[in-house]
Amino acid sequence: MLGVTYEGVAISLLWNLLPKTGNATTSEHKAIIQRFVKIVGTDNVIGVLADREFDSGKRFKFLNKINMP
Repeated sequence: MLGVTYEGVAISLLWNLLPKTGNATTSEHKAIIQRFVKIVGTDNVIGVLADREFDSGKRFKFLNKINMP
């Protein structure tokens, strides 16, 4: 799931229903972020807040590669 926060409220924008149990993979995280970037771009993003599932160095390198703050 990917959402935004506005005035202290989280609003879900994009999500994928996964046909499995467990955590999303790096490629699944990248795919939803790429969908978001196509719609909003990175210039309108102040920062990224992630839960403990988003702990892979590959995921953070990807955010740096696309200039996500």
